[in-house]
Amino acid sequence: MQFYLRPLGRIEQALREIAEALDSDPLSPLLRWLNAYMLYFQRDYDGALKWCSRTREMEPNQYLSHLLEGMVYEGKQMLPDFYLGI
Repeated sequence: MQFYLRPLGRIEQALREIAEALDSDPLSPLLRWLNAYMLYFQRDYDGALKWCSRTREMEPNQYLSHLLEGMVYEGKQMLPDFYLGI
């Protein structure tokens, strides 16, 4: 459902639904990534990075969090910092 809310500009509602889902399944890497993804589109880059980090702690090989982290650093115009961290 959250993916359908983003194009409608209803990111706050999507974040609330993700928070409810995380209450039910706090260990889900996909929900953690989805939260970061929505924060990215809200331009809360620091919040998105925090959730990307949480996702990687639980699931280091989950490629979506690595991809999104690069997108966040690009949004912050900090790509060289991202490359140095690899």
